[in-house]
Amino acid sequence: MRDRFLVAPARPGKIVSARLVYKNGNYRLLVTLSWKQGEFTVTGYDNYEVREWRTADQALKRLYDSYDFTGTAVVERDRGDEPPP
Repeated sequence: MRDRFLVAPARPGKIVSARLVYKNGNYRLLVTLSWKQGEFTVTGYDNYEVREWRTADQALKRLYDSYDFTGTAVVERDRGDEPPP
């Protein structure tokens, strides 16, 4: 989901839930929306490249301040092919 569709004036609904996933040294934001079914990775403002942040606080600031999200965000780490303990 493009960043520009999540900013308040252009958004047709609200963000229902959010996950912050740590992968390859960066954080990615995945959101569930009220107007579309499924979970979407946030992409750039004018492109389809996955938007990534170097720190969790940068991503959370975007989520809460720019997207007006009011719920609880789940933070997780993508373990890839790591064997279970």
